[in-house]
Parts: sequence; structure tokens; C-alpha cells
Amino acid sequence: MHDLAQRIQSMRAHLGYTQAEIAARVKVKYRSWQDYESGKSIPGGKALNGIASLGINTNWLLTGTGPMWMNSGDQMAALGLLEVVADAMGEIMIELHETCTTEVNDGIANAFAKLYRRLSRRPDPSTIELITGNKRT
Repeated sequence: MHDLAQRIQSMRAHLGYTQAEIAARVKVKYRSWQDYESGKSIPGGKALNGIASLGINTNWLLTGTGPMWMNSGDQMAALGLLEVVADAMGEIMIELHETCTTEVNDGIANAFAKLYRRLSRRPDPSTIELITGNKRT
């Protein structure tokens, strides 16, 4: 179980989440997530389903076989498209800055910052579907 705990920790680090954030995303209790990472317990079906929804190959997670990411080619293409969108959004924000209220500018800036934070980790499968039009099977 030690290797499984290490892969769980590695997965979370690659996604860029804290333990609390990933527990919420995977829809398990924070304490359960801590137990997975410490090797005290093994993720069940609900947790594995949540992990898979983040684009993680659960076969890799459980056995160490195969790549960490499902459909990594699609994810890298989506990441490249998100970078283009982020750059365009930044240009729009600069153009709108002088004509918008402070509240609107703050909202745009927050959305922009969130997008760039998201670029530091792999996009969600739903984002990939939206951008590439490829449905997950």
C-alpha cells in the first residue's frame, strides 16, 4: 500500500491541489483523503470515480501500470488552447479596463487570475471536451 499512497500524493501534487481541495473535488471527506495519502486506507469506488473525473488513469493509480493521465494528448492540446484563451482574455481585460466600473474590472481580473492558476495544472476532462469537442468514453 506504500506505493499506492505515494502515487496518490504524486497525483495530487501534479494537479496542484491541497488535501482539502482534492477531497472536495473527489467528493470524499478530508480525513479519508489524508488516510489515502498516509496509506491507512485504499480509495473505494466513489473516490476512484472522482479521481478519474480529474483525468487520472485509475489503473496507474492502483497498480502503477500505464500513464498517470488519461488521454494525455487531448489534455495537452486543451492546455495549449487555454493558454491562447488566457492571452486573449488578458488583452480584452486591458482594453475594457478604462471603460468598466471597478466592480466589473475586479470580476474580470479574478476570472483572469483563476484561468492562469488553472493553467498550472491539467484541465478537467469536461474542459477538454468543451474545447476539443471530443467526448470521453
